This record gives sequence, structure tokens and C-alpha cells, in this order.
Amino acid sequence: MADLSFDDLIPAKQTAPPAQSAAPPQPAASDLSFDDLVPAKPTGPTEQEEAAQNARALGIELQQPQAAPQQSGAYTGAVIPLKRTEDGRIRPAIPGVVQGAVDSLSAAVTAPGRAMAGDLQVTGPDGSVTPEAIAEGANFAMWASPASPASKLAPKPVQQAAPPVKPEGLAVAEAGQRLGVDLPRAVTSDNMIVQQAGKNLSNVPIGGTPLRKASQTAIDQLDDAAMRVQQGYGSGNPAIAGSAAREGITDYAKNTLSKLVTERYDAVDNLVTPNVTTPLESTAKAAARINSVRQNSKIPGASKAVELVDDALKTEGGLNYEGIKGLRTYVRDMLDDPARIAQSGVPQKELEAIYKGLSDDLRSAVQRAGGDEALTKWESANSFAAKVAKDRENLQKVFGRNASDEGIFSKIVDMAGNTSKADRANLLRVKKAVSPETWNEISSAVVARMGRDGNGNFSPDRFLSAYGKVSEQGKKALFQGAGKDNLAQSLDDIATVSQRFKQLNQFANPSGTAQTVMGGSILPALYVAPMTTVSSVAGSRALSSVLAKPESAAKLAAWAKAYERAATNPAPMTDTILRSRSRILAVELAREAGDSSLVQQFIPRISQVGKVPADQGGEQNGVEEGQDGGVTGEPDQPLQAGGW
Repeated sequence: MADLSFDDLIPAKQTAPPAQSAAPPQPAASDLSFDDLVPAKPTGPTEQEEAAQNARALGIELQQPQAAPQQSGAYTGAVIPLKRTEDGRIRPAIPGVVQGAVDSLSAAVTAPGRAMAGDLQVTGPDGSVTPEAIAEGANFAMWASPASPASKLAPKPVQQAAPPVKPEGLAVAEAGQRLGVDLPRAVTSDNMIVQQAGKNLSNVPIGGTPLRKASQTAIDQLDDAAMRVQQGYGSGNPAIAGSAAREGITDYAKNTLSKLVTERYDAVDNLVTPNVTTPLESTAKAAARINSVRQNSKIPGASKAVELVDDALKTEGGLNYEGIKGLRTYVRDMLDDPARIAQSGVPQKELEAIYKGLSDDLRSAVQRAGGDEALTKWESANSFAAKVAKDRENLQKVFGRNASDEGIFSKIVDMAGNTSKADRANLLRVKKAVSPETWNEISSAVVARMGRDGNGNFSPDRFLSAYGKVSEQGKKALFQGAGKDNLAQSLDDIATVSQRFKQLNQFANPSGTAQTVMGGSILPALYVAPMTTVSSVAGSRALSSVLAKPESAAKLAAWAKAYERAATNPAPMTDTILRSRSRILAVELAREAGDSSLVQQFIPRISQVGKVPADQGGEQNGVEEGQDGGVTGEPDQPLQAGGW
């Protein structure tokens, strides 16, 4: 258990929550400064250096990747001896077979250049490839082949060293820093024993109060961070969000989409000749079929749908493009308004048949008056209009029948979820339909529901549960974009902290019989449990109070490290360091006990490794809980000198 570092229980220095636009609080730089436990993001070092610095501040060992092999630029070849040939020239004194290989490689390298310069004859007078070129090509192919020894001479790319893996505890600490949340070190530690020690100490009556207060402060700061995110998006009111969504969708369907359709048909208008008329043949056939059915069925009276187009059908030569288009639009508007159809008494099926006939006649009019180009644009506009109609239908599903504002909001939330009600396509369709301001109101209302009970009380567990019910695509659609990516990052940070801080509620609200950090409940032997030594000497109330204050906690951490080294590696040097740290810590313990005269009694009891007997009469004899987290009254009775 010697790897247990007592500084893993130290809470981070409490700071005021930063404003949304302000930079997060930066830790002070000093040796063993407690501010380093929640490291600030430096501006100078690289990401790898930053991770290493933060890990060192948290007492975490990073696994260092193996460095990539470095290639030296210095020449490392052998010295080749020289000789004078019979003709008087100086050449390398190497065997003939090696010389042949060198000459072959040289020829392969220079072959392309010699061919371009004309020194190597590639084709003969008859246009065929010369034997010399064939031989040179074969030689070049031999050396250029991957199996060639020459391929081994090419420098291999240097492999980049993998970045160090960031421990989970370090990621939690950095997320807390970005949020302005002072996290108890026992929770950011990756050591499960350290986390359990923090739980048990906080549950000690009176003695665990400072650590519980620090933990509750962290929960409150997490609550504030969630509130800042909610307010960054909007009001957080589901009814307001639903009402804004209703208005936005209605306006989009009636105005925005209609305008887009009109623009495409306007492009057709510019290509047709205005005075060209077209007979309404398809409309006449539709009217004839309607009259035939009514006559055959003995339906009394004339068809009101046919009456709408009767004058147009009687017009000699038909109507021009604009005339047919206007009549068709009139019929379509009736179809889009069920109340109007009911009031007019026109059967909807008959009206739909007339509309289809007018659409066919309008197509003929476009081709007749505008040619193939106009027809192509018209068909494109029709396809777009059909898509718009489908979009309107899908958007209408968001409302349902007589849906309330909160009901509309709830349906949007369901679309962003990860259950069977999820509907990413319609979620994006709604986002496109409403304004960015309206969408931010929806996002704000979603955040407002996360992590809170009916009375508005925040819980990391509840937040984590609610955040997990939103799909990754839903989170991206709800929270990102429109300049709000920083708020989306904050939500991820809150989730990261909440994931690791489920135990904060246990810290802040202990229940049942108090647990203890005394004896072997955390560590089996006293010589590897420095906190047991301090608790036995000064009481857990003083220990918890020391832990809750950054300055004294840092001194306690330094002493605990020295204690562990002296226990696991007894030597004059480790004993000297322990005595030095003990004198510093004794001053803090005496201050928390409210009696400076206890310094000289504390020093010998914490400056050497050994078993300390339990204090007689209870661990908190005569000590009352102060309002400020300090200690009032008489401290625990110190151990007598013979207790070792």
C-alpha cells in the first residue's frame, strides 16, 4: 500500500465561479502548492508537455512512449581504399564483382538522363527498340524493383512517438477547472483506496465536517456551472420553448417554404411566352369522369369541383400559362385548407382530380409556350414542391392534435433521445425551421431539466442520467452551432465531473452509523497509514479541518509523503526529512486544535514511524464543531511520551 499518497485526499482551492465569458481561475505556481491539484491549462507548452505537467501536479505517473529512433546525419560508411590501374587512373580497390554492381547501379541511375540527352539510343532507324535500350531498361528495372538491394538504401520514415495517455483523474481535474469547480482530490484520484478513504473520513461525526463541506461546495459549484450553461442558451422555460417552436414551425411552413417554391416557379415564368394558349384537355377529361360517376350514382346536383373550372373549360382555345397556373394555385389553396373545403361543400376527392388535371395541362402549357428548357425547370420546381409538402406533413407531426406548448417541447426532446421515439431527421427538420434564437430556447429548456428534481435541487447523478438519455447526434443538434460550442463543451465537462463525482452526494450527506478511518478499515498496518497517525494524535476533526484548507492540506501532503518514504525505505535521510516535515505539520495541527503549546507534544509523535495506541476516552474528546469549519474548545488529549 506504499503507493497510496495522502495528498490524494486534499480538496482543491475554492474559487468563485467564473463568468461565462471570463477565463477560468489560474492556479498559483509554488512548490507543493495545493492550487496545482486542479491544474490550469498553460499557454506555452505543447499538449504533451501540458499533460505531463498536470500529471506531475496530480501525483500521477504517465506512461512515457518510446522515443522514435533518431537518424544521424553523419556519414557512417566504411573507408574504401584506392588503387592505381594499369592506365594510370585511380580507382577504388574493390573486387571486380563489386565493381560490376557499382557500374550497373550507376548505369541504372543515369539511364533516363542519357536517353533524354541522346547518349542512349532508344529506337533504331526502323522505329524498333534497340538492343542497347532493352538491356538498359532491364538493368533499370532490376535496381528499381522492391526486391532490389538498392531499395534497402532508401531512408525509412521516422515513426512519430505516440502522445502520452491522459489518466482519467487528470481529465476530471481539468474539466473541473474549466467549470470553476473545486474538486476534492479524493475524487479526482484514480486510486480506489484513496477514494474510499475520503468517503470514510467524511462520515466520521464532527471530524469529517470540513471535508463534507468542501464536497458540498463542489456540488454547489457544479450546480452553478449547469445554471450558467442554461442561461447561456436562454430562459430555460419549456413552455416558452414550445411556444416559440410552434410559431417558428408555422411561419416556416406557411411563409418560408412557400416563398422557396414560388421562387422556383418564377424562374419558369421568365422562360414562357405570355400570349400562347393551351387547351385544358386533361382538366376536361377529369371533369367528364366526375360528372359520369355522379350521374351513374344518381348524386343530385352538379359537381362544385367541376363548377370551379367550368368557365375555363368553355374558353375557346384554352388559357395561357399564367391563366392555368392561377387556376391551379386557387384549387391547391383550397386543398391546403380543410376548413375551407368543408365550408364550400366541395368533395375533396373531386377537387383532387381537378387539381391533377390542371397540373397536367400546366405542364403542356409550359412546353408549348417555353420549350424544353422551361419544362425542365418546371419539373424541377414540381419536385421541390412535393418535397416541401412532405416537410410540412412531417413538421405537422410535431404538433399532433391540440398539442400544448410543453407537449411540443417534449416531442422535440424525445426526437433527440436514444429511445424508440428518437427521430434525428425530424429533429434536424425542426432545427432548420426555427430561428437560432428559438432553437437556443429549446436547448436551454433541455439543460434546465437535467440534474434537478421537482424542487430544483441539483444532483450529479440526476444530471448524468438525463445527459445520457440524449443521443450523441441529439447532443450535437441541440447544443452545438450558432456560436454555442463553448456551452456544449461545458455540458461535456459537467458530465465528466458528474461521472467521477457520484460519491459527492455521499460525502455531503452521510447516513447510517459513522464509519472510521482508524485502525485497519482503510489500510492494514499503521506504518503505511499516515492519516491514522495524525488522527490518533490530533483527532479526525483536526485532520478533516486541515484537509479542507489548501495551505494546510499541502503541508499535510508533504508530511504524508515523507512518512511513507520513511516507512518503506528506512534510512537516516528519510528520517531527517520526516522530522523536518513533522515540525511544519505540528504547527498546523496545533493551530487547528486552538493551542500552540501542543506543537512540542505533536512533533515527537508524528516524526517517527511506529504504532500509535488509540486515544483514551474517544477520538473527539471535548471538541465542538465550529461554525467556520475550525475547531473550538479543548483538543483531543495528546498521547504521552511513552506511547511509542
